[in-house]
Amino acid sequence: MKARPAHSTVLPAVSAAVFIVLSLAVSGLGLASAADDAARLVGSWKLVSWQTKHTDGSTDYPMGESPAGLLIYDARGNMSLQIMDDFRPAFSQGYDKTTLDELKEVYKTYAAMFGHYSVDPSARTVSIEVQGITNPNYMSSTLTRYYTLKGNTLVMAFDPKGMNSTTWKRIQ
Repeated sequence: MKARPAHSTVLPAVSAAVFIVLSLAVSGLGLASAADDAARLVGSWKLVSWQTKHTDGSTDYPMGESPAGLLIYDARGNMSLQIMDDFRPAFSQGYDKTTLDELKEVYKTYAAMFGHYSVDPSARTVSIEVQGITNPNYMSSTLTRYYTLKGNTLVMAFDPKGMNSTTWKRIQ
């Protein structure tokens, strides 16, 4: 009767080497997708919707159900955003005779900001170092948005659960 061959130490070593190579390849792919996400954000985006979902199941539309907006990310890390309500009445007496109530309504129906941005693909976040913004409480702050990129659609959420989010389509 032949003795069974002794367990080889070569096979585990080869398996470990293959595992390490595969692990590096997979993590390398992760790094590639990280760079891809940052590159895919670059461009101009048209606003599709802005909605806030509440725990009771209701939904609000902070800038109406058909807002207009433009979001621009450039390759140098600059961003610019403008959003306006779908209904903005004209000043009743013209610009020079605008009432305080009309000015308040204009302020409430328009949002804009610009600054520098950076992408953290592992956290799926974009951080914006605000240089200018319509709401002075956020001047010189860093705002974080959670993103999802699918094809030519970008969703930017104000919170990790996506309860308050904007949806954008790439401008071709």
